[in-house]
Amino acid sequence: MTTVAVLSLPLRLNHALAWISQHPGRVVLVVTSAEVVKDSILPAGTVVSVTGAQQPTDATDRLLRSGTARRIVRWVRRGSRIGGRIEQAIRRALVTRFAQPSDGATVHPPAVDSLLLAKLGEIQAADPVAFLAVFDVTDLPTVLAFADNSGAEVAVL
Repeated sequence: MTTVAVLSLPLRLNHALAWISQHPGRVVLVVTSAEVVKDSILPAGTVVSVTGAQQPTDATDRLLRSGTARRIVRWVRRGSRIGGRIEQAIRRALVTRFAQPSDGATVHPPAVDSLLLAKLGEIQAADPVAFLAVFDVTDLPTVLAFADNSGAEVAVL
């Protein structure tokens, strides 16, 4: 029986590695890219499996992750005439991106990642999966869909 840890975002890598080091035996760490774990020391018995899924490339997400928005706001506040308008546009984009839906808005359930689901199926075909650890809530719908068919236990860490 195999234990699988699913990690999409590199922010939780240290937490995932600490959890893996506490679990003896074979643990398969499923990541979206080999770049996520390239500089990490993996615990003994850990196998890395790459799904090849792409991270979100939305312009607002890129701005937030890189800190570019703060640099742009600092630059535009230096006295240019259009600085205030650019700052307002950035703030509007951020509010629109992360605003809660209103009462009448339709909320769509999160999509199932077909690449991750296929990778979990490959792991299941090689060795039955007994336990799935999810470190990113964005992967939860996919892992739950897989667990419904395989009967594996799921934990969100």
